Amino acid sequence: MRAVKRFLKSVGRVVFYPFLRFFDRRFADVHQHLDNVGADADPDGLIAQVARLRDEVTLLRAEVAAHAELDLELSAGLARFAEQVTTRLERAGAASEGPTHDDVWAQHPGT
Repeated sequence: MRAVKRFLKSVGRVVFYPFLRFFDRRFADVHQHLDNVGADADPDGLIAQVARLRDEVTLLRAEVAAHAELDLELSAGLARFAEQVTTRLERAGAASEGPTHDDVWAQHPGT
């Protein structure tokens, strides 16, 4: 059984060697790149950039809160306006339910 495993392993190495070599080089390049990126990093610059981003996020949150408050005020005003228009239209409709033109004509046939 061991001999079969050794044989299959040696055949597999021969068959898959080009693929293994290609991927080994690719991953070695990736690891080297990541190592270089870590070496080039400037901690003070990164800390300053994080601080700037934090300030921008704080400003953005304040702007969003202000816009949300404005939207609430506008929607409340629009709701009041819709209620007033509905009330006025209902009053106008009730007032127009008085005598029709035919009723007035029937009361004053000669005019």
